[in-house]
Amino acid sequence: MEPKGALGSTANGHAPMNFARAIDFDALADGVRRSSVPEHDTTIRLFPSRLDLGEGRDLDGGFPQYKGQLQPYSLYVPKNYQPDEPAGLTLALHSLGQRYWQYNGSKGVQQIGEDRDNLVATALARGPDGWYQHEAEYDVFEMWNDIAAHFRLDPDRAAISGYSMGGYATYRLGTLYPDLFGKAFSTVGPPGDGIWLPPAAPTGGIETLSNLWLENARNVPFLNVAAGQDQLVPVLGPRAQNLGAPEAGVRGFDQLGYRFRFVLYQPAEHFTLALLGYDIPMATEFLGDARVDRDPHHVSFARVPASDDDSLGLVHDHAYWVSDLKLAGTDTGVEPLPYTEVNRSWGEEPEIPVANRLDLDLGNVGSVALDLARARLDPGAELTVEATADNAGEARLVGKFAGGTRVLRDGVPIDVKAGPRGVVLPIAAGSHTYVLVPPGPR
Repeated sequence: MEPKGALGSTANGHAPMNFARAIDFDALADGVRRSSVPEHDTTIRLFPSRLDLGEGRDLDGGFPQYKGQLQPYSLYVPKNYQPDEPAGLTLALHSLGQRYWQYNGSKGVQQIGEDRDNLVATALARGPDGWYQHEAEYDVFEMWNDIAAHFRLDPDRAAISGYSMGGYATYRLGTLYPDLFGKAFSTVGPPGDGIWLPPAAPTGGIETLSNLWLENARNVPFLNVAAGQDQLVPVLGPRAQNLGAPEAGVRGFDQLGYRFRFVLYQPAEHFTLALLGYDIPMATEFLGDARVDRDPHHVSFARVPASDDDSLGLVHDHAYWVSDLKLAGTDTGVEPLPYTEVNRSWGEEPEIPVANRLDLDLGNVGSVALDLARARLDPGAELTVEATADNAGEARLVGKFAGGTRVLRDGVPIDVKAGPRGVVLPIAAGSHTYVLVPPGPR
């Protein structure tokens, strides 16, 4: 339906019959398809959720607030969208206390949608305060699935963005699912659920702190906009997320050497940019085509089981060509102790001689699966694995090895079977060199 219909007749001062439509039953019987939904601009859509959480709305402050199986979302379709041409998708996730209509008609949607020929989608996320965890996180992907069922999307062009709590969603989902996004753009977003003043945990719990797994953003450039006088998201947290806080034991994008832009507006408070229509001119060029790098040469991945919801299948144990990552232990380690635009870009890739070699740096990893084909490694040739680990574990190399392939650790043969389904490599603690030698003369 068009947006005015989604807001209801009472809110708009319309009589209920203004939204009535005559039904042509003969046309229905003949299979005639008609639609009054506009092909472009903003529409409100509904999808049937897989989750059965009950019916109605929770008025007692619980979550999820909206329980029914029909869930709404807002979708902006740019004027240049053609059904026979794949389009990019940008998620614009809503703030605390807001809903899916937050950005409708704004300058910001024009910048990240119309100006880039991208569809722009805003989920209800099951209510105004789910912080994009549990059912709220699940709702975002159900919405994405519904869009893909009705529009032709280019899965290799996707970006994520949001304001305030939606900015947290950008940090959270953009790093828990880095292989789904090419670019990320947060505005006045906190790095954790609630207020984060390092070295303290976020008010919503340490398990919500995206800085714990910020390493996952190696292949996703971020544009992060903050307000100097923000009364709801104190700038100390976003600054630590971007520039780091060495005195608090916090590493940010800067310390990690990742691509980022940290833009600090001041004087500005939490709602300044919202009142200006989410007008961030630099976002259009930064997001660009937001092309996803599916198989990067270098993957960093931090596994934080506390961020999961097993009951909903939201298990964050994989990205790119790394999957099934299990921890050797769940000790929390050392508690972190609690630095204006700063940016970094990467130049041309250096010319490095190509070798059939895999470098592994494993910390607290019990087991992990690695897809050799996607990592551009050849199991049919001699393969070297340089592994450094702080505990014993296993690395399952998925690839078609020839029967009779020998496995050596530091030059000494070890009893490991390799075959067409791969090999499970026992990783010893410390630094070791493993060589997998196919049968035949060397």
